[in-house]
Amino acid sequence: MNSKMMLSMLGVVVFSVVGCAGGAETEGDGTVDSESNLNADNGEFRTRVTCESQGSRYNTCNIAPNDERVVRVRFARQLSRSSCNEGQSWGSESDYIWVNYGCRAEFDVILQSRPQTESVRCSSDHFAYKLCNTGLRNIRSIRLAHRESDSACVEGNSFGYSGSGVWVDRGCAGTFEVEGSRQ
Repeated sequence: MNSKMMLSMLGVVVFSVVGCAGGAETEGDGTVDSESNLNADNGEFRTRVTCESQGSRYNTCNIAPNDERVVRVRFARQLSRSSCNEGQSWGSESDYIWVNYGCRAEFDVILQSRPQTESVRCSSDHFAYKLCNTGLRNIRSIRLAHRESDSACVEGNSFGYSGSGVWVDRGCAGTFEVEGSRQ
């Protein structure tokens, strides 16, 4: 297929892989998958890719169409009569699987969304707790970029993050840099 498609709905992502036969499906519900150590809370998702060497020629199949980081690739199922041996008739690089000598197979790929950074201004008015939403989910880190209050801003005490938002308390006000995923 020569198309790219990304659909994100309720934590499920589906995309077609450029230059490869077949599609890909992903899983992820915010839990760790014990079979593959999949951590959807950390932006990881699983996809199955079919890659084919047509006419016994070398072919590559993109496995990170939206700049995701490939965590690992695992041979899942041979579909060809020709043998598929890692390092000889198939292998993987940082963002693609390669096949050769007639190998056609399915591969399980664990991908991780690259983190996104966003600046958020949040202020604890009248020393009250306040949650400020961001465009991110699964926030992984926060940094106070600029304090705008006379009150101290101490991570874990007067500011922090929870899910997709930045919280402030005890008079802390500032601009915060948060890192997370948009998926």
